[in-house]
Amino acid sequence: REKARNLKLLKENNFEEIQLFIDVMSLSLYPFIIKEAIGKVFELTEEQSNMIAHDRRKRISEYISSALEKQENLV
Repeated sequence: REKARNLKLLKENNFEEIQLFIDVMSLSLYPFIIKEAIGKVFELTEEQSNMIAHDRRKRISEYISSALEKQENLV
């Protein structure tokens, strides 16, 4: 179903929604990348790394919610 929706977006050339989808996918991976990189650089414990990743996910979730809300208000 998700794949069909994405294909529909591409066919309709709805670039704003495509861009938002790409942002969401990129940001979904971001906390894990940060957790690994920051954890190694600063030699953090697993628990400290998880706390940082959790904080990133929370902030990203807020950002995405805000972006979706703004998009809905434009329609």
